[in-house]
Amino acid sequence: MTRETYKVISKESRSGISRIGKPYIFNYLVLDFNGKPARIQAPRDKEVNVGDRVVLGLSTKKGYGLAEICPVITEVVPAEKGE
Repeated sequence: MTRETYKVISKESRSGISRIGKPYIFNYLVLDFNGKPARIQAPRDKEVNVGDRVVLGLSTKKGYGLAEICPVITEVVPAEKGE
């Protein structure tokens, strides 16, 4: 089985302070998903840079009243030098 990789074309970050005064930060990656940009939440345990390629998988996350299926990065393939 071949695994499809997607190139990271940019990184985004949103931060602020919640209503209860707690700071928050959301980090996102924008991937080239078959010629169209797609945003995915960046993993906290993996270092991903612009130009790297990633392998996607599926996972569940806590939603409003039920679990939601969402894409997750399962593997990071570092960019080659000079790419």
